Amino acid sequence: MKGFLNRFRVQVVRLNTKDEAMTVHAFTKGVLPGPFSDLLIRYCPKTFCEIRRRAMAHIVAEDRVTEKRNSF
Repeated sequence: MKGFLNRFRVQVVRLNTKDEAMTVHAFTKGVLPGPFSDLLIRYCPKTFCEIRRRAMAHIVAEDRVTEKRNSF
């Protein structure tokens, strides 16, 4: 997830687009199916900043789960 988010952000900067709806739609379509994509579908973000905030929270949660599993 973190890699995709970073690559997508770089592409958005390169395109220099101001169309938030297009950016949100492109990101949503590019995310692999799973809990995070389900969340994006259920609670559709309005801006790319909102997507980044949600993605970072999801990444932190995934890292905590991974650490917890590895501690056993």
